[in-house]
Amino acid sequence: MILGSASGLRPHGNQLWSQSEVGVSGLQTWGFLGASLTAGDFDADGNADVAIGIGTKDIMGTENSGAVQVMYGNDSGLTATGNRVWYQGGSGILEAPEYRDYFAEEALVAGDFTGDGTSDLVISVPYEDLAAIESAGVIHVLYSTAEIFASGFESGGTGDWSDHSP
Repeated sequence: MILGSASGLRPHGNQLWSQSEVGVSGLQTWGFLGASLTAGDFDADGNADVAIGIGTKDIMGTENSGAVQVMYGNDSGLTATGNRVWYQGGSGILEAPEYRDYFAEEALVAGDFTGDGTSDLVISVPYEDLAAIESAGVIHVLYSTAEIFASGFESGGTGDWSDHSP
């Protein structure tokens, strides 16, 4: 990570993060940490935070089910303190981790979709099976609010597009 200043990017104080760092999801072969990235102010503290896709992360013994590592920013840059790992079947996220779902492998998008001033997070799951349809794919929308962010995002949606207006 290259830090910015009022005069642009600066050559000092830069950071390098890997899965083997304290507070960052455990190291594994073919981890592809950062295959997808997005930044937003998820905790409404005025500093940018980063959501990092780890689409090949093994979760609960399930190969390549995938995860998102959220690292929080402060006045010095990103910190490992208070980082969170998000995956299907954990922290209220719908669906279970399944073999080769690749949760967050291809896309993460941050935006204030609710207009409350905090960044929400959209996560792609391109190979999620739906009933008998193999690799149909889904997206998860995680809404953040300043009130609940200390304990995490809220999961939104039912996973069924039939009950949503276009």
